Amino acid sequence: MSLVAAMLGAAPCGAEPNTSLARAPQAEPSSAQRAEARSRFHRGLELYDEGDLDAALVELMRAYELSPSYKLLFNIAQIRRQKADYVGALDAFERYLAEGDRRIPGARREKVESEIQKLKARIAQITITGSAGAELSVDDVPRGTLPLSEPVRVNAGRRKLTLSQPGRAPINRYVDVAGAERIAVELVLPEALSAEPERAPSVLLPEPKRAAPTRAVTPERRPVKKAPPAKAPPGGVPWLPWATTAALGAGALVTGALALDASRDLEQSRNTLGADPDALDRTSRKTKNLALAADILAGAAVLAGGVSLYVTLSSGSREYSGETARVPLRFGAAGRF
Repeated sequence: MSLVAAMLGAAPCGAEPNTSLARAPQAEPSSAQRAEARSRFHRGLELYDEGDLDAALVELMRAYELSPSYKLLFNIAQIRRQKADYVGALDAFERYLAEGDRRIPGARREKVESEIQKLKARIAQITITGSAGAELSVDDVPRGTLPLSEPVRVNAGRRKLTLSQPGRAPINRYVDVAGAERIAVELVLPEALSAEPERAPSVLLPEPKRAAPTRAVTPERRPVKKAPPAKAPPGGVPWLPWATTAALGAGALVTGALALDASRDLEQSRNTLGADPDALDRTSRKTKNLALAADILAGAAVLAGGVSLYVTLSSGSREYSGETARVPLRFGAAGRF
């Protein structure tokens, strides 16, 4: 059983396909909406078990939108936390406590309140003032129109603030914020753009005089004597390319074995009830990094082997021209983990 299924403990009920949660509708969901919500819930669990957190989050949020259940908010918060979306996780946990109220067991409530305290330490608050009526975006996501009634909560790190309004040039501001920090930023748009730019007066210039045509002189061509090709110097098998190929292949095998062990540890942790989210984050990043390194080394080993074979075959059949053959090497990942 997956971590999300174990923590939910009941059938789902809906969510919005973007990064924010929709408000629960007042009307009771129809039987068709409940059936679709249940289908999307199970699809979200399958995607989570397969490691596709983005798709799993969209399915669970859509299920919450169709047929709201406060229990789904706990699952949504867990996935957002694994994606390092601390603001989204905090919003989902706070709504989980508000909508679940007394129906939430005491032990579960204490655990959620502890998670909320950890998330608040990773979130900053920015009080933004400036041009009234302008649209504010944080990291290209709309966050409201100035003036705002409360500070904007953002993840710690470098954030991009954009202020825009029709008819005026937008402005961008980058700010670095730390966890639990509170800062104030003022954004003021420039003056409104004019409807039509002023045109400079036209000036008539005299027509330039044309120079007399000149006859091109063709230089005398002299035959160039080519030096006879020299015979290839004696040599054996090029050992350096083959040694490089062997080293890359060995590195790919070792890294691949480590990635397989890390993947097994991640799968075991996901199937453990009440697993530590921080440990899941670390194991997931380790598995992806090892798999990527194994793919890169394997691809490099294949390319190096092809180059080594080409150099070996061509060294005995070509005439030696006095220049070293230049063979481009291109390295890249062989696949996506």
